[in-house]
Amino acid sequence: KPETWLVGEFLGVGDCDARQLLRQMNLFFSKSEVDAAVASLPKDGEAVPAKLTDGGSDKGTGAAKEPDFDLFAYVAPGEAPPGFR
Repeated sequence: KPETWLVGEFLGVGDCDARQLLRQMNLFFSKSEVDAAVASLPKDGEAVPAKLTDGGSDKGTGAAKEPDFDLFAYVAPGEAPPGFR
């Protein structure tokens, strides 16, 4: 249902079914946060907004950039990795 994923997006938990959404709201959010999410739902006659997230909230923001080092580079025992010398 559109209401379920809109509330999930507003709260930042993503797309989930009603049971998962209820569990996450009970565990992680206060009543005022849930009330704000429900109040943000479109009213009768208003258009449902396009989906805002695709499960990867950091895509396109530059948050997931390539590291400046090789994570899997071999470091001999007794040597410090690059950047720690």
